[in-house]
Amino acid sequence: MADEKLVVGAARTGLRLFRKACAIQVSAAKVAVGPNDDAVARRRKAEAAYVDEIGKLKFAPTFIGPTGSTAVAEITARINTEVLFKRLTPEKAAEQWISESKAAIGK
Repeated sequence: MADEKLVVGAARTGLRLFRKACAIQVSAAKVAVGPNDDAVARRRKAEAAYVDEIGKLKFAPTFIGPTGSTAVAEITARINTEVLFKRLTPEKAAEQWISESKAAIGK
C-alpha cells in the first residue's frame, strides 16, 4: 500500500444546498490507484472506474414545489376523508378546503 494514493483532488465532495434544505447535489471523490497489483488494488481500480462512470450520468433535477403544495395535498386527503365518513357536508368541506389551502400557500 505504500505506493497507493487513495484520494486525489476530491471533486467537490459533500452536500450543496439549493434554495431549500431538501434539494441536494452530491458529488463523488475521484480515486486513484498506484501500481500495486494485488487483489485489493484491482478491486480499487474497478471501484474507481465505477465511480467515474456514475459521475458521468445525467440525473433529472429535483424540484421543490411551490410554497404550501405539500400541505394542500394533506388538506385535500384529510377533508376528503371527512366527507366520505359524513362528518362534513360537501359544501362545508369545499369552504374549509379553500380556507385552509389559501392559508397554506400564503394567500
